[in-house]
Order: sequence, then C-alpha cells, then structure tokens
Amino acid sequence: LLVLMRKRLGGIEGTNILRGLGKVAVAATGMGILLFWWNQAQITRAAWLSALGGIALGGMVYFGVVWVLKVPEVRSILKFVKRRLER
Repeated sequence: LLVLMRKRLGGIEGTNILRGLGKVAVAATGMGILLFWWNQAQITRAAWLSALGGIALGGMVYFGVVWVLKVPEVRSILKFVKRRLER
C-alpha cells in the first residue's frame, strides 16, 4: 500500500513515517511492559478492577511516552480538543 500511495502522490515522506512509527513502537513497548507487570501483580484482585486499572495505567503510560517523544499527532489532537472545549 505504501508503494502504491507513494507512486500516486509523488512521495509520502517515508522518513517521517518511520520516525513516527519508531516513537509509537517505543510507547507501545513501555505500555506493554507496564501491563505485563500490572497483570502479574493483580492475580488475586477482581477482574473488573484489574481491567479498569490496566486501561487507565496503560493509557497514561502510552500518552506520557508519546508526549515526551513529541509525536506531532498528539499535539494536534490536544489542540483540537482544546478548541472544542473552549466553545
């Protein structure tokens, strides 16, 4: 698909795509490590509590890492949400 799109569009800035993919992969790896630890620590807890905590912690870690790595899409989404809330 990337090859077809590159030909049709005359280039798609592959370097930027790979850089973004690398940053997102780092964030996903960090989230995965945390969730593995969380799952191991929650063996005797209620399933719903474990799932809710995992979702919250995983989301916070992922968001935090992509924020620190300055993924441009995150800043764009936050600007969009901020404009919507200011109405």
